[in-house]
Amino acid sequence: MTDIGFVQKTRAQRNDLTQGSFKRASLNRFGNLTVAMEGMSAVDEGNVFVANRGTAATAISFNNTTYDANQPQLVIDVPSGITIVPLYLEVVMQDQAGTDNVITWSTSDAILGAGTSTAVTPANMKINAAGTDASSQVNVYRDYTGDSEAAPSNGYEFARSVDAFVQEAGSTGGGLGQGKAFVWSRQQMGFGPVIEGTGALILHTAATSTAQGGYATAIWYEYAT
Repeated sequence: MTDIGFVQKTRAQRNDLTQGSFKRASLNRFGNLTVAMEGMSAVDEGNVFVANRGTAATAISFNNTTYDANQPQLVIDVPSGITIVPLYLEVVMQDQAGTDNVITWSTSDAILGAGTSTAVTPANMKINAAGTDASSQVNVYRDYTGDSEAAPSNGYEFARSVDAFVQEAGSTGGGLGQGKAFVWSRQQMGFGPVIEGTGALILHTAATSTAQGGYATAIWYEYAT
């Protein structure tokens, strides 16, 4: 009889597998070998985190009326020894008075630093996740009112939306899809960035004449490199 399993290549954040160790594959209650969805498996391991920019009924201004590389709206700084894989990114416009509203998600091969921003504490998507690594090891910042400590470098833009329509406060629909929501999903794309620290995931927004107001959500898979 042959054992079916896998050899651990890199250490996960919250399990007891060391590199090079062997683990037997698991069967369901019918004795069938199954493959879990990658995202759900990572959530169950306690390796998926979420950060919100604006919560409940509190929308936050996106500040910029022109694109400024040094003043992003959301940054996830990834330190050395940590890797993240973005899974789901969402921007929702609630108040949109300007025209040519631009949204971009991009990467950098260096961290940007806090600068004049507000820190955000990520939440583990597994409620009551246990262990010393139950907290995210990255740093998240929002709403740079001045320049970041470093400009994005040697990265690339992987998602963009431009909406040429005005959105009055409290209205919905049109432009960026349902309710002015712009969504990037790794599952839908089939591929996406892998940011091995040091590096950063970055959200920029800009709107002609008047900055937008709204919310942003980032969900990512995180593990020790």
